[in-house]
Amino acid sequence: MILLTCDHKRRELASLKKLKLNLENKGIRVKIINKHLTVKAYNLYKPKIITIPHCNTYLFNAVKNLHKKVKLVVLPSESAIFVDKFIEMIFLNKFENYSGKSNHNKTDLIFTHSEYTSKFLSKKNYIKPYLYPSGFIHYDYWNNTKHKHFNKDKNIGIALTLINPFMYYKNKNFLVNYYHISEEIKYFKNPWRINEITLGLYYNTIIFEILKNLPKNYKINIRLHPMDFDFNWKKIFKNKKNISIDTQSEISEWINNQDLIISTFSAINIDSYVFKKPHISLVNMIPKHILDYSAYDAFSVKDYKETYSYKPKNMKELIKIVKTAKFKKNLIMSKKLEKYYKFPYKISPVNAVANELEKQYKNTSYSFSPVKINKNSIAKYFYYFPFLYFYLSEIKIFFNRFNRGGYFSSFTRIFFSIPRYIYSIFRK
Repeated sequence: MILLTCDHKRRELASLKKLKLNLENKGIRVKIINKHLTVKAYNLYKPKIITIPHCNTYLFNAVKNLHKKVKLVVLPSESAIFVDKFIEMIFLNKFENYSGKSNHNKTDLIFTHSEYTSKFLSKKNYIKPYLYPSGFIHYDYWNNTKHKHFNKDKNIGIALTLINPFMYYKNKNFLVNYYHISEEIKYFKNPWRINEITLGLYYNTIIFEILKNLPKNYKINIRLHPMDFDFNWKKIFKNKKNISIDTQSEISEWINNQDLIISTFSAINIDSYVFKKPHISLVNMIPKHILDYSAYDAFSVKDYKETYSYKPKNMKELIKIVKTAKFKKNLIMSKKLEKYYKFPYKISPVNAVANELEKQYKNTSYSFSPVKINKNSIAKYFYYFPFLYFYLSEIKIFFNRFNRGGYFSSFTRIFFSIPRYIYSIFRK
């Protein structure tokens, strides 16, 4: 069996399901699992291979515990968006001013986005795993471009690319909500997060102004961030017939249905180019002092290079661009796509990953050795009941307010969605 770890459901599940089907057609049993259940899933399913999105933070100890017990494969869930230092952040947890804990050298195989990415990583003398340039699996949908063109009312897609931290708390008093957020995110130790809130609020302000100024005959669709479930956007614009909120559709479907796309600090500008849609970035409409901070004290949001995008400086320029913008091929963008993502694909990333995993699967043999976890708590007794331990753990995670974007089994989703909803009503 192969286990595929899902980091964020809305962003990755479509491509993981495609990979799962491909592997099953090769005669390999496959399960998709929640990112917080890697070790427990290993004890339950006894797989030969487990894919993980990275080797850092909550997966650091999982990799440590599973090292030499199963073949560990990094299948990254993030992309470097044409920035070399982001490659080190994604694969090595190495930032500009410091290095975080990473267990990448305890993995057996790392899928990279391109030959360039593999060469870049191989120059680092601390890279031991086998590097396989497959392309980025979560951009497999780049082969699904339809290039729709609409003749009448223009379709404008606005992608929200910053998460609202207040969505987790619903108290009517702002200070109470802020207190809980500050306790959770540790603003005192991470003051740059205050700048992040400021940027997010101002970004929303610009969106509000755009929606007031765009011609009423335009159809506008607002796409929430993949990890955002704040449906207050629907409440705000419920009486605006030309404005709709998207929370469900796949990114390829959403982009195909737009004539023009607006987003900032997001890889959606790259998607827009691949799908031959004009793209507008709002970066030059945001005051410079709001952008003048370093996320994680390591990089600036200005590092997101939107090479292909229109960048209006004010609302008048933006409205003019919306009315007249057309797709234009950009040689620099085309070269970067080939360099960082192997696009156009000779073989789709899903097929490339599936073929290599099949090869690894056939050449892998491990004698199952269970991992004993929580040795000093009552949970250690569940070691003898891996099925029960797995599902009780999944249910616990399902009720956690911060894990709404995670992947859960059909059993948990079907039987505990209503109890979770009731619980959320009474939870402060």
